[in-house]
Amino acid sequence: ERIGTAGFSSGGLSSVLLALRNTRIRALISLDGAVRTTSFLQLARTFPHFDPQRLRTPTLVIVPAPDRARPGFGDESFLEQAVYAEITRAVVPGTDHHDMASMSGLLRRCAQPGAGKDWSEATAGYAAICGLVRGFLGLHLRERPAAAQAEDLGGPCITLATRPAQQAAPTPADFME
Repeated sequence: ERIGTAGFSSGGLSSVLLALRNTRIRALISLDGAVRTTSFLQLARTFPHFDPQRLRTPTLVIVPAPDRARPGFGDESFLEQAVYAEITRAVVPGTDHHDMASMSGLLRRCAQPGAGKDWSEATAGYAAICGLVRGFLGLHLRERPAAAQAEDLGGPCITLATRPAQQAAPTPADFME
């Protein structure tokens, strides 16, 4: 089975919760997901089986540059504790939180009165995000050569960092379908 899940904002947290409960998920993408907000993480901790160490799915976390981040989006504790999952973190400058939802959202912002700034960086960032998502899903859902690495996915404007998964033999108690 080749199943991946992706989510934007609170949908990014929902995708993580799905991957924690379903071992069939082979790729997880969080587009500036709420998995990085303390308040949403407090809520998520009330869900059964919420334990970052249960995550085994290769995960791509795409975030805007720190100067463009939403207030409260900076809690990396879940990602730091998810030591048994390969975590690739991509920082895409020029984009805001809502730019990751869709190109139409970016175009609406560009068309707003008084939006006279240069949107080329955000547009390039959005295109880079699309390529990164497509490449990550291809890397983890298709049978590709073992030499392919997450670092090969970045574009000129993306900063990528991959933390390999620690190897641990999961036990049946770790998972619940």
